Amino acid sequence: MLQGHDLLGVLRPLHPPPTGVSAGSDLFFAIALGLAAALIVAELWAFTKRRRRSIRRQALNALNSSRNENPDRRLICQAKLLRDIVRDLDGDTAARLSGDAWLQHLDATFRTHFFTSGGGRQFMESLYRPGPRPDPDAMDGRLKILINRIRR
Repeated sequence: MLQGHDLLGVLRPLHPPPTGVSAGSDLFFAIALGLAAALIVAELWAFTKRRRRSIRRQALNALNSSRNENPDRRLICQAKLLRDIVRDLDGDTAARLSGDAWLQHLDATFRTHFFTSGGGRQFMESLYRPGPRPDPDAMDGRLKILINRIRR
């Protein structure tokens, strides 16, 4: 049997690792990179979802706060709210549209035909001419449904 000082002589000397990267470290690096990318994508998704919820929540709060206005002022508040929603979702350029292009953009934003061929035409026509106004409560109800469709 070998003694303690003889055992050390039997051991092989240490060698540095090969100069190339081993397959184990490549796999570890790929897994770490994949996890980092997944975390970034998950955070961006969560941020976008929180932002969408806040746009929807703010729009519904603004719609509810306009309930105490007279019918003429209420229609103006609703029209301003639509401009603000489009500005938040699509930027200033889209919010500056007017006429039929504006109504078509609203239809595309809310996935409907309410603005080009329904009661939503009031947001282009009735704002600038005297005459009968739409029922503000009915318009509020329809806008609530459309605001809840915001998904982008």
